[in-house]
Amino acid sequence: MTPFSILYALTSLCTVLCASICLQLAAPSSANAALDPLSKGPLPLTEKQIRAARMAYQNGLIYKDEDCFLKSDQIEPTEIAVSSLPANLCANRTQELVYSPSFGGLAACLNGQPEFAMKVSIGTHGIGKTREGNRKSPVGTYWLGHPRHSLQFGIFIPVGYPNTSNIAAGFTGSAIGIHGPMRFMVCAPKTSLQKNWTAGCFAVGRDTQIIALSEWLFTHWPVKLTIQRN
Repeated sequence: MTPFSILYALTSLCTVLCASICLQLAAPSSANAALDPLSKGPLPLTEKQIRAARMAYQNGLIYKDEDCFLKSDQIEPTEIAVSSLPANLCANRTQELVYSPSFGGLAACLNGQPEFAMKVSIGTHGIGKTREGNRKSPVGTYWLGHPRHSLQFGIFIPVGYPNTSNIAAGFTGSAIGIHGPMRFMVCAPKTSLQKNWTAGCFAVGRDTQIIALSEWLFTHWPVKLTIQRN
C-alpha cells in the first residue's frame, strides 16, 4: 500500500475526528470572548509579525500542489471562477472576504471587484452560529486575525467571532477561523470538500490556497470577513 493510499483510507475517520477539534487551539474560551481584541476591531500588523507568520507556515507541515502531485482535474473543483460569482457581490467592498452559500465558497473583494474565489467546507450544521458547540458557522461581519501555523490545519486565520454585537445578543462560541485542510486530507482536496465537516470554521481544500489567502491578507491588511446567510 502506497503512502497516498494510506492517507486516502484515513480520510473518512479524519472527517469525524477533526470536526471536534476545529476550534481547540485557536482562540480564547467563550467565557473570555468579550476580552478578545479581535472581537472589537482590527489588529495592528507589523513586518515582524508577517515574517513570523511566514516562517511558521514555511516550516510547518505545509503541502503545496506540487508536493501532493495534484493534477488540474484535482485542483479545478476547489476553485470558483470569478465570472460565475453573483453580480454586485463585491460592490462597495474595499478589501473584504465574502462567504455565501449561494456559491459555497469565499471570494476576495478589492475595490469593488472580485479577485479570486475558492470552495470551502463550513460547519456540519450549516450557518447561523449562536452558541458554543452547535457545529454551525456564524453569520455577520468580522475582522480577521494574523495567519499562523496550526498543527491540525497547516495555517489558521482567526475570525473575530463573537463580535461586540454577538456578545450583546448573548451568542457564545470561540475560535472560529479560516484554515487549510486537516493534515490527513491535505493531498485529497476532493475528499476535504465533499461535505461540510468543521465545528464552525471555514476549511479550504488545498494548502496552496490558504497560503495565497494569507499573503492576500498581508498585502491588503486589515481585512474583514462577511458571512452571508443566503
